[in-house]
Amino acid sequence: MNQNKKLKSPPLVEALLEIKWELEDIGSGVLRDPGFDIAHLRFFEYVKEPFSYVEPLDTLKIPNEMTPHLVKYRYRVKEDGWPLVQLGPGVASLNFTKPYDWDTFLDHAKRLIPNLLQAYEGFDLQISSLLLRYINAEPFDFDECDTLEFVDTQLNTLFRPPVNMKTNYSNRIKGGSWSLQYELTKPLGTGILRFTTATRKEVKSIVWEQNVRSVDEEVPQPDGGENAEIVEWLRLAHDVIEDWFLQIVRGDLLTRYEGGEK
Repeated sequence: MNQNKKLKSPPLVEALLEIKWELEDIGSGVLRDPGFDIAHLRFFEYVKEPFSYVEPLDTLKIPNEMTPHLVKYRYRVKEDGWPLVQLGPGVASLNFTKPYDWDTFLDHAKRLIPNLLQAYEGFDLQISSLLLRYINAEPFDFDECDTLEFVDTQLNTLFRPPVNMKTNYSNRIKGGSWSLQYELTKPLGTGILRFTTATRKEVKSIVWEQNVRSVDEEVPQPDGGENAEIVEWLRLAHDVIEDWFLQIVRGDLLTRYEGGEK
C-alpha cells in the first residue's frame, strides 16, 4: 500500500502476495507437484540476490504429496530478515513487514513471477489462485474496553448483535471475529474484509485484513515478458485494498498514522 509513503506510523503487520498453481491428481485425492524437486533448486538460483539465506521448514519432514500448497522453504535477505519469499509444492509467496512501501513490494513481485516461471521451465505451470493480503493491527484492550464501540467509532465498521437477546451475559465482549466478502469486477475476484481480536506479542489488539483473491478462470495467466496481465491484476487489487484501508481508518486513527495530533 502507498500508505507507508504518507503514514509515519502505519499499523501494518504483514503484506503478502500468494500464488498457487494446479497440481497433478495421482489418485485417491492425492495431489503432486511434478516439478517441485527440480524447481526449488532452480528457484534459489534466481532469487538468491537478494534472498540468499535459505530457511528449510519443518514441513520438509512430510512427503510433498501430503503437503500440497504448503511452503517448504523460506528465502530471506538474512537470518530472521524481511522481506522474504517462500516456495512449496504448488505455492509461492512474497512477504513484507516494516519497512514497507508499495513500489518496492511491486518491484519484488515483478521479479518473483518470472523467477517462478523459469524455475518451472519444462513443466506446465497453470496458476489457479492469486491472493493479495494486508494485515493490520491496532493495540486495544478488548478485555476492559468496548470492542464494538471501538470498531464502530475508530474503524468505521458497524457490527451489532440483536439488542434484546434473552440470555444471561455481561456487556463485556471477550473476543470476536467476523468477515465480509464482496464480488469484485476490477480485478475479477473476491474482496474479503476480516476483523478479529488477538494478542500479538502479549499486546491485545484489534486485527483487520483486506484481501483480494482471484481463482480459476478469474486468474490472468503469465503472458511472458513482463507478465503485464498479472502485474495489472496486482495494481488493481492494491487499489481496492488501499481504498478500503483509508475508508476504515479515516478519522482519529488516520490522523495518528499520518503523524498528526489526535
